[in-house]
Amino acid sequence: MSRIELRPCSGIQDCVVSPASHRSFARVRVWLPASILALWALTALFAPLFGLVPNRVDLTAILAPPGQFSTLGNDDLGRPVLDRLLAGARTSLVVGVGVVAASAVVGTLVGGLAGFAGG
Repeated sequence: MSRIELRPCSGIQDCVVSPASHRSFARVRVWLPASILALWALTALFAPLFGLVPNRVDLTAILAPPGQFSTLGNDDLGRPVLDRLLAGARTSLVVGVGVVAASAVVGTLVGGLAGFAGG
């Protein structure tokens, strides 16, 4: 087992990070969160295909821990947490896309009118 020695930088050349390692770290820093968000969005969009029922109440499974039938457990009314989480994610995704689309339409119209009117 080798020891790693931490020492202060003796000059500017010792403290400079190589551009190649910086680029690879920057690539990971961008693509990892983007891939997690893309996976989450796809899961939210295709959640109805999984046969999840977010409002199913099981009074025998109130506050049940995660297990075979409920991946994230159940809430205080016996509803499956994962099903409700995916239903909420789908709603948030639809609202977010709708707001962006509406903002783009309104911004384009206002910008076009301002440009037509001369500024």
